[in-house]
Amino acid sequence: MLIKAEQKFVRASPRKLRLVAGVIKKVKAPEMAIAYLEQIPKRATRPVIKVIKQAVANAKNNFNLATDGLQIREIV
Repeated sequence: MLIKAEQKFVRASPRKLRLVAGVIKKVKAPEMAIAYLEQIPKRATRPVIKVIKQAVANAKNNFNLATDGLQIREIV
């Protein structure tokens, strides 16, 4: 099952967001991705963390999925 989360109207440049998103492309678990992002001292990490948490919440609340089995398939 594919769960999507989207953040609109982010006040950051796409280049800066892509640099942050590139760090977690290889990470499987959302919890590990959030842990990696919290260690990066860039402002662009905040919206990316917010979207990951939103996707986990969507999977848990809307589809009754366990959060430990989730994986990040794609981040754009």
